[in-house]
Amino acid sequence: MNIYTLLVALVLVTALLMQGYRQGNKKYVIVACLLLFAVYGLRDTYVIGNDARSSYLHGFEKMADRTWQELINSENQFNMGYTLLNKLVYDLSGGDYQLFVSLIAVFVTICFGVLIYRYSPNPLQSILYHFGLLLYIFHFDSLKQSIAMAFLMLAFIQIDKRRLIPFLLITLTASQFHFPAIVFLPAYWIAKLKPGRYYLILLVVMLFLTYRFRGQLLSWMMSMYKDEDMSNIS
Repeated sequence: MNIYTLLVALVLVTALLMQGYRQGNKKYVIVACLLLFAVYGLRDTYVIGNDARSSYLHGFEKMADRTWQELINSENQFNMGYTLLNKLVYDLSGGDYQLFVSLIAVFVTICFGVLIYRYSPNPLQSILYHFGLLLYIFHFDSLKQSIAMAFLMLAFIQIDKRRLIPFLLITLTASQFHFPAIVFLPAYWIAKLKPGRYYLILLVVMLFLTYRFRGQLLSWMMSMYKDEDMSNIS
């Protein structure tokens, strides 16, 4: 907690020194992201976060006993991108889990930084929201989800640029790391709708349907992981 408090303080102090509240302040965004990475990517994974106490570390270590052919031919294809990333880093690093976490942190931090630099009218405020909504801490415990979220940040940029094919490819790639990311697909078309009466009606209908069929949706999602080797996907 002391490290987390210090990190927030550093983000605030550097913002005051570098005018980090100004839109498009590239230098501040880079410095702030380096500070975020210093904790997120270089932390001791056995002390900070639930990596060592969850199935992430177990799944990574099991790659020593799995062959590429076995993984590719596996009946379970959900989150295959994450599984193959485990295998790739394990083989290249000799089983260095710390490096695996650090590489994920690099990717996530870069995507976050790009999004903030491009669209945030106040980079400092956006980073403080990142802390306040607990999204930063979330990354310490959810590696698959973090990678998928980072890809969806890139997909958001494609929505803004009206690039359908890149958007679809990036979103589908995100779903290969965490399958529920597939629900982001309609975002491309929803973003084209102009705020108004019909837009509000659509949101209300979607909210109602999601609530009404929440049980069925949850059962459908859970069925996809049924009889799955969780050590390969978590």
